[in-house]
Amino acid sequence: MDRRRFAICIVGGLLVLTMTGCFSASGNQEGTMEESNLKVEETVQKATAEQLMDIPAGPMEIVSVYRGNEDATGLIQAMDSVNELSAQALVDKLIEYKVLDEGTVVLNFTVTEEIGYLDLSSVPVSGSSGEVLILTSIGNTFTENFELEKLKLLVNGENYSSGHIEHEDQDYLRFNKRYKKLM
Repeated sequence: MDRRRFAICIVGGLLVLTMTGCFSASGNQEGTMEESNLKVEETVQKATAEQLMDIPAGPMEIVSVYRGNEDATGLIQAMDSVNELSAQALVDKLIEYKVLDEGTVVLNFTVTEEIGYLDLSSVPVSGSSGEVLILTSIGNTFTENFELEKLKLLVNGENYSSGHIEHEDQDYLRFNKRYKKLM
């Protein structure tokens, strides 16, 4: 079943439940169940034409994206979708969630024996606490979605370096299980 039909079925089912609940809760015995069903079908048709036009065709991949929480003490995991799992698609999601700056581009991404090598055009610089959040967001997002043991982060072909945090050749990002409370 394609995604549009699935979405239509879900919307229709929710509308039927809503209409049935309203009908029995109000105690209003005017009209029949048949009339209610006709109204639901009309509503579904309108919703289909107006609201479901934005559903992209084709398969979607569900991804986990990590971003800072409200008080900047840890991360929140968000489930989202991309058309195809790629390094740039994940970077675009990190941009969307305000982890990376607009215009950040993947210069290179390779995986060798469960080790990812990610070269980005830029990584935002902030205080050391902010950078821990950014690096953990990138590390968790990539290691989880690509099922990596660890991730080597490069910026313009060089080890990540901000003045606060300096990565050497042997430094890698790993999935941080304690991401909810980093500070």
